[in-house]
Amino acid sequence: MSKRVFSLFLVDVLLALERISRFLAHCDDPEILYRDEMRYPAVLKQFEIVGEALRYLVDEPALAHAKDSSWRAAMALRNIIVHEYFGVNYRELFRIVVHDVPKFSKSFEKICEELKDDPQMKRALETTRVELSLVGHLESARYIQKLEDRFYGKSKR
Repeated sequence: MSKRVFSLFLVDVLLALERISRFLAHCDDPEILYRDEMRYPAVLKQFEIVGEALRYLVDEPALAHAKDSSWRAAMALRNIIVHEYFGVNYRELFRIVVHDVPKFSKSFEKICEELKDDPQMKRALETTRVELSLVGHLESARYIQKLEDRFYGKSKR
């Protein structure tokens, strides 16, 4: 298993879900997604990240109350993407983005908010935001900043 603290995996999931939503914010057709040779692989990669991070979170005792069947489904999707790449049904993937990702994102934001008093959660958000800013991933850094503001207030950092 990884030596990373579980709060970093939570942030990985949140960030990947936010990126999926952002990458497809103005896309309303699965055909357009599938034919976009930059966006489609980028979305697949973010789903891989979600599934991989969940592998490390699924046995975390602090998250026992939060797990549901969507976790297993996300891990299964990751396995399909990684091991059966050409077996990915892009229409189903698009349906997941439209219908499931928003709910999954809210669920993970709630989990992180419940853990906001854990110093590792606060450190995971701050570290991720700083690293994203340093490499120029400013939209992702702004998303993390909004979460920090919501969880801790603007003056408590």
